[in-house]
Amino acid sequence: MAKIAWNKIDAAKFWKRVKKSSSGCWEWTGAVFAKSGYGQLTVAGWPVGAHRASWFLHTGKPPVKCVLHACDNRLCVNPKHLFSGSKGDNNRDTVAKFRHRYGSKHWKAVLTAQDIADIKYRYYACGELQREIGEFYGVGQPHISSIVRNKAWTHLEKLSG
Repeated sequence: MAKIAWNKIDAAKFWKRVKKSSSGCWEWTGAVFAKSGYGQLTVAGWPVGAHRASWFLHTGKPPVKCVLHACDNRLCVNPKHLFSGSKGDNNRDTVAKFRHRYGSKHWKAVLTAQDIADIKYRYYACGELQREIGEFYGVGQPHISSIVRNKAWTHLEKLSG
């Protein structure tokens, strides 16, 4: 990808697409990236995240890392709601706020939250072998072991507790 010419951001066009809401967020009303849902504008022929453009307009520095949202509103461009971080910071923020694809939301998931409850019941209350439980649900014994030891699907404990 070519280097973005940040100094070519047209501030007037940017501000025409910003609506300040009572929540404190400044909502981007322009184009949106179809896959991610983040605001989008074009800078020197290249698509750029509206929040990243806002970062540049308010700090004068091109974003060299990720620009994260403290408010978790993908369309927000309020610089008070944005902060700089690494890819690792972004991943940790995503996991901490349960916005990542975990559990049955993950594209490879075979089990559901109800299955996890049933697995724990079958193991602890009925005394079934992990291998047998795994065969029934189409997963391996090591995965069943992780579930009953609370090493996998830990988000269920956090959500219920």
